[in-house]
Amino acid sequence: MKYLKIALLVLSCFPSWTNIFADNLIFYTAIRPEGLAIYKKSNQSWDKKIEVHGNAFNPQISNDGNWLIYTSDAEGIPHLFVQNLRDEDSLPRRLTNNTAFENAGFLSFDGRLYFTSSLNGHAQIYWVDFNPHTVTDLSAFHQLVPCDDAQLRISVSPDAEWIAFSSNCNTELSVNAPSPPSNYRAAKIYLVKKEGTGLQRLTQVDHNEWEGTPSWSKDSKSVYFYSTYDFCNDALDNSPLFPRIYNYNIQTGVIKRISPKNNHSLYPFVGSNDRLYFTMNSLSDKTTLSKQYGQWSIVSTDMEGSDLQHESDTSIELWGPVMNPENNNIWAFGGVQHYAPTPSHFPKPIPESKFLISKSEVNIEDTKVDLFGVKGYFPNYLKQSKQLAWCDELASVKTSSFDGSNEKIVFELKDQLIFGLSADGTGEWLATSAGMPFSRIGPSNIWLFKSDGTGSKNMTENLRGKNVSPSFSRDGTMLVFSHSDDGLNQHLYLLNIKTLEFQQLTQGPVLDTMCKFSSVNNDIVFVRREQKGENGDFGNYEMSIIKLDEQYHATKLLKITDNLKGAHTHPAFSPDGKKVIFTSELGGYNDESALVHIFNPQTYGDIWVKDLLSNELLRITDNTWEDGLQSWSDTDLINADTESSGDYKTFEEL
Repeated sequence: MKYLKIALLVLSCFPSWTNIFADNLIFYTAIRPEGLAIYKKSNQSWDKKIEVHGNAFNPQISNDGNWLIYTSDAEGIPHLFVQNLRDEDSLPRRLTNNTAFENAGFLSFDGRLYFTSSLNGHAQIYWVDFNPHTVTDLSAFHQLVPCDDAQLRISVSPDAEWIAFSSNCNTELSVNAPSPPSNYRAAKIYLVKKEGTGLQRLTQVDHNEWEGTPSWSKDSKSVYFYSTYDFCNDALDNSPLFPRIYNYNIQTGVIKRISPKNNHSLYPFVGSNDRLYFTMNSLSDKTTLSKQYGQWSIVSTDMEGSDLQHESDTSIELWGPVMNPENNNIWAFGGVQHYAPTPSHFPKPIPESKFLISKSEVNIEDTKVDLFGVKGYFPNYLKQSKQLAWCDELASVKTSSFDGSNEKIVFELKDQLIFGLSADGTGEWLATSAGMPFSRIGPSNIWLFKSDGTGSKNMTENLRGKNVSPSFSRDGTMLVFSHSDDGLNQHLYLLNIKTLEFQQLTQGPVLDTMCKFSSVNNDIVFVRREQKGENGDFGNYEMSIIKLDEQYHATKLLKITDNLKGAHTHPAFSPDGKKVIFTSELGGYNDESALVHIFNPQTYGDIWVKDLLSNELLRITDNTWEDGLQSWSDTDLINADTESSGDYKTFEEL
């Protein structure tokens, strides 16, 4: 991945999260759970032991029972932390000085700490010699076995000779994803020796479903794992998202289903007391927000799947059980309700959740940028009022302070979805689309209104069809948006706000959408899907720039993604017009799909920045959740006089 850089995110220790200390601000929608914590079961009750601002998850315990390893995203990007179990009042500490994503720590019997990290651009397995008393430097990292795609969950055999891990290297596209991107492959379980040799598939059954979260038996002769593939042909239905626990005997090749066939089951863990622990969901129990799942809880069985016992009750949802081998106490993470699936791509936020859930600082070249992750969709900074405007559950547009206080509805239409939002250069005026934006033919319209809630007007009343994704020109006189009148193609249109005259900018068998004006010239960055082949199917989401002259006539069309891997969506220019920020699958998946699906999708991945002059890429969010719908603003009411040259010589002209 040429020109890849990873931004250094710094934990904000500011007096107030709502204070601004940078000249540039990036706001984005953070679709993730909130308040995941580490719990311990003792005397039949579950006690919260690790709680952070953000999430603490995926606990692991050392074989001597002295140390707890877990993942925390309290610093913005998830990292590995260690807690002394001999002194639970002591403060946890970082294990490495790695600035990239870390997850899925596993302590082997020979003193190694294995984990996944996106250090080289996508999740790969590394190991270090475990030392809980020092911060391990990157120079001590050892990569287990290179792979061009993701390596996700790890288990080391008790004899410390073999590592089992889930990976989507060299696998087929998963049927679990509608219109899957090219880098979305279902993970399989692999085995490799600790020296990085002898790589092989665990099961040799051909299928395109997920396998994940391996756990070795105590005799190192078999591996427990979950799979959405029905190995035993005894499922009640053929749902592809119906994971069950299986055991694979390495010597005999026999596969046996362990978990009940009518329950979702994940996270198998072989306990030191000769019982198998895992997370199970009763589909008949509808006590949580989710319509697809019931209550997630910890259960255990004997090693053959009999004698099922419930280890947690319905007072709390828990995942990922592990056991302290010294005292057989069970640990897990949870304590939060997951997102409720909705008919649209966007999940419904948890009631009474925090609005501002993440703040960090990122250096983009010589520019210091404050990075805010919020619950609202399409957040925009309003320069005059120094507030935010955002879409609430795709039902209304609201303004508020950065932390969600002083909330006010400024636009809503009964029984219509609100999708997309753009503020003009001052923040006085806003534009959105309302109607049926997810239908290929609409109808949906572009609405203009003031940020105080007055002056709303339907700007496309005379342009029937689907009208979405509006954006203001730098002088506030024009709107660019995406229009379709046949349900087959989408093209970019310009609207003169004063005269209400329309001008078509693009044409052909394409889907052009997600368009944004530059704030320093008349360039427009947008997403295009080109028609591929004779069957009318469209290709992946790619980014392009259309250049307009001073009279808003198109002069040049440039493709800027250069066949980058995955889908790339919701682009926007930096305030100086020299960079584009976008949401992308470029880094691949950082966790197994079936596990991520419980909490929220990682559909478009993380937020990236592309320098239009140097062609360098910078990743500024990196986690297992979904970040996107971003905007990038400066704090000045009037932009600098120096404009971007717009001379992007490195890109292909279309």
